[in-house]
Amino acid sequence: MSILKILHISDLHITPGSSFDKSAYIKGVQIINAMKADLIVCTGDITSTGLRKDYELAKTLLPEIKNQVYYTIGNHDARNVGYKLFEAYFGKRKCYYEKDNFVLYMYDSTIPDLDNGRIGRLSIKELKEELKKAPEDKIKIVAFHHHLLPVPETGRERNILLDGGDVLETILDCNVDIVLNGHRHMPNVYQIENTIVSNAGGFSCEKVRAGSDHSFNSLYVYPNGKTKVLIHYIESGKYVENFKEKKSSIFSLHTPYTTPYLRIVHISDTHFTTLYDFREDIFDKGVQQINKLNPDLIVHTGDVTHDGLPEDFDLAMQKIDSINAPVLMLPGSHDLLHLGQFMFKEYSDTFLKTKHKTKHINKESFMALQVNDIDIDYNEFIKVIDNNVFGLVAINTAVFDDPSGLVGRRNLSLVRDELKKIPKEKIKIVAFHHHILPVPRTREGHIIEDAGNVLKTLVDSDVDIILTGHRHTFNCTQIENSIVVNANTFSSRRGLQKCRNSFNIIDVTQNRIVIIKEKCILSHSEKIHGVYRLGG
Repeated sequence: MSILKILHISDLHITPGSSFDKSAYIKGVQIINAMKADLIVCTGDITSTGLRKDYELAKTLLPEIKNQVYYTIGNHDARNVGYKLFEAYFGKRKCYYEKDNFVLYMYDSTIPDLDNGRIGRLSIKELKEELKKAPEDKIKIVAFHHHLLPVPETGRERNILLDGGDVLETILDCNVDIVLNGHRHMPNVYQIENTIVSNAGGFSCEKVRAGSDHSFNSLYVYPNGKTKVLIHYIESGKYVENFKEKKSSIFSLHTPYTTPYLRIVHISDTHFTTLYDFREDIFDKGVQQINKLNPDLIVHTGDVTHDGLPEDFDLAMQKIDSINAPVLMLPGSHDLLHLGQFMFKEYSDTFLKTKHKTKHINKESFMALQVNDIDIDYNEFIKVIDNNVFGLVAINTAVFDDPSGLVGRRNLSLVRDELKKIPKEKIKIVAFHHHILPVPRTREGHIIEDAGNVLKTLVDSDVDIILTGHRHTFNCTQIENSIVVNANTFSSRRGLQKCRNSFNIIDVTQNRIVIIKEKCILSHSEKIHGVYRLGG
């Protein structure tokens, strides 16, 4: 197979009005025409208003691009019933193309007159069926307008793909090679598992973020599994180069009898309350199972209580005290309801013992935890835990009386500084309540408002493991070299998977292999969901 050269453009926003930068468009087209690509894909927002005048102007200008371009519809194109005009001018909103060395699947992610997106259950099912039929020797490319992953430097995380978790699960399960998105007017490239997600910036829209140039992406897919991705800045003529390489499976390196060097149990969303939601019998069974595992640390990623009331915290103290290991508790959105905003930090410090003897190695000093609180505010804290094996930075993403999350620019700067202090030979772990990536089986929402900048900071800081909760369902994946693990609810009645209540076991072996297991409390069953090598 020869090298496949893809050009990825997005968000042209062609209109007779002022939101279209015609000079950027003309210069961008000149650059593209000189590059002679195998495939050019435009991921939507061809027009600005979805009105006929925009489509007419687009039809006049777009033939200046000499090669064939494959277009998806964007939220601006669908405005004012513009989705009907899109089909009249550009063809079907959902289509498949198969060529010698690739298969391209293009989907409509728009919701008329809304800026949020959705692929839809039937379309996701269709996509899965089509991907399974794709020839193994061809590169699988999926394109739609809305961003699948949080994009940095784009302000508040909004206008999201509402079924992003299910879409992402389908893409990863079907081994899609490349995903092409637009929408956020800022270029970015991530590798999640073995899938490259390319976000193209604004090609010719007046709105570019942070004073950036207009831009587009190019991807060079090599036969050896490597992909080179370039972000081209139109006005300056500069570019940024990224290299991505497929990771080989390492399941064969693990045997069930490998002794862990470090064992962390990850629980979340206990929802202690004297009311109906808390399942005390499940909690007690779960604690019995955890104590038999003799973990080095328990990380509870929030929603410890259901309503943040004094009686909820009293019950939490009583029940959590039965766990025979240090427990790091982070606040969730439920914990900062009512009086919880004042009470949480006082209660959470009770369970973080500074010494704990472990059977995983002989030295008791292994778990002599050094705990440092960075005092910010009564309901905002960053807690740093350090020993001779790992450094863990715990962040409060919960906001008083708000189900959404936030880290904030000042706090994120502090997190970045703390991560820099952790030596490279130690395992870097970050924990917080809200999910950072779309989670399957959920409607995407109640997200971290600055998720794009938070995710980029953690990835660029070489964080090894990210622990989250919030969505009452399990998930794990690897983005770049960061393993992201989401915990199911431990003891709430409101679980979103067949295994109603569960917890995660994270084992790290001496040769730096990480094994992610989920243990179902009621059935006692245990399943390995992921085996990863630290550092990729």
